[in-house]
Amino acid sequence: MKILHLTDHLPNYYPVWGGAEKVAHRHITILSGKENLRLYVGATKPAKPVKESFKFLRIWTIEDFFPKRFHLYITGFKNQVLPFDPVAFVSLIKLVKKIRPDIIHMHKTNKISFAPIFVGKLLKVPVILAIYDYWYFCPGAALTDAEGNPCKKFHGNWCGQCSATRQFGPISKVTSLYRKKLFDWFYSRVAGFLVLSQSNFRLLSEYGIPRKKVFVVRQVFNPPKEKIKSKIEKGNIFMNAWMSPHKGVHIVIEAFREVLKRIPSANLYLETKVLNPQYEQKIKRLIKESKIDKNVFIFERRTVEDYLEKIQKANVVVVAEQWENMAPTTLADAMSQGKPVVASKIGGIPEMIEDGRSGLLVDPRDPRDFAEKIIKVIKDPKLAAKLSENAPKSIEKLGSPENIELQLLRLYNSVLNK
Repeated sequence: MKILHLTDHLPNYYPVWGGAEKVAHRHITILSGKENLRLYVGATKPAKPVKESFKFLRIWTIEDFFPKRFHLYITGFKNQVLPFDPVAFVSLIKLVKKIRPDIIHMHKTNKISFAPIFVGKLLKVPVILAIYDYWYFCPGAALTDAEGNPCKKFHGNWCGQCSATRQFGPISKVTSLYRKKLFDWFYSRVAGFLVLSQSNFRLLSEYGIPRKKVFVVRQVFNPPKEKIKSKIEKGNIFMNAWMSPHKGVHIVIEAFREVLKRIPSANLYLETKVLNPQYEQKIKRLIKESKIDKNVFIFERRTVEDYLEKIQKANVVVVAEQWENMAPTTLADAMSQGKPVVASKIGGIPEMIEDGRSGLLVDPRDPRDFAEKIIKVIKDPKLAAKLSENAPKSIEKLGSPENIELQLLRLYNSVLNK
């Protein structure tokens, strides 16, 4: 069986990558080297040569023919106005004809666009679409309105008024009139959808995707590596999240302000990448006004190894999602590393944590609840030890490589049999 995986980026090889790229890479890696499987991975131009066990293939996009200063606008146009890249389409037609895959597996392909779906339809190759965020059903990608409140209306003519993404101004209002019809046309040509939790499964069903087309493939258990094992630093609070309201950075900053009143030696380490410059300025003002800037350290994510090392040093890891998230990779990684986790009770998170046993669940919008649970973990070594012991067992049971392999193969065989 030949599988062509497609993704915009891969971890470590590009300046920008996040949870979606980590999930894609881990799913691909689990299947690498398996008998009766041949894997190809297509992606946009990497910043450095890709050295992996699979065959890497370059996918060309419109951005490749313009200076870098225009890339964000071009990608934004594809995301908000027309999700089709003609250059990627031509590039993929040649590639698919050459390698003749049995299945095209799309991961996060905002740059490559929906071109692979069209290619699959023309060349009679079934396409699987992995849903890692809600851009597929909401211009703002998080099923929240401009004020950050939950929105289950999905995309429609109302999006022109409330979309958090207003990059194209009046054009956004026009695109909101046809966006759902256009996206649904592509979805009708997808053979199977991959989601990371039962919560996502239900949401796709609410949208109207046939349940028989949706498959749950869990987060991967990612055990500690000896070469990056680090000593725990007491009072070290770690958060890994995009700088965006739906990730709850403001909630954690407000909570940390309360933590410092009880534990003055505590430090907050925020590994991030800016999605929303206005929100970034808001966070910096909040930190300065709260007079906690000497205890808050903000830095950009670099390599997966560096990110895992920071998790290992943490006394507690915080996941403050404010939206119906899939199942955060940071949560899976922290639990795999045996870390006490304080996380929002929302989306796919409660499926991963048994509250009080393998982690602590909190009200997503309550900074005081976050603060109390963080303080509890830091000040109660017995509780911290209990959570540390049970977290890896819980995530391994849910997402062992063997289970993930079976789930992926079940998805592929189901699609081929249809």
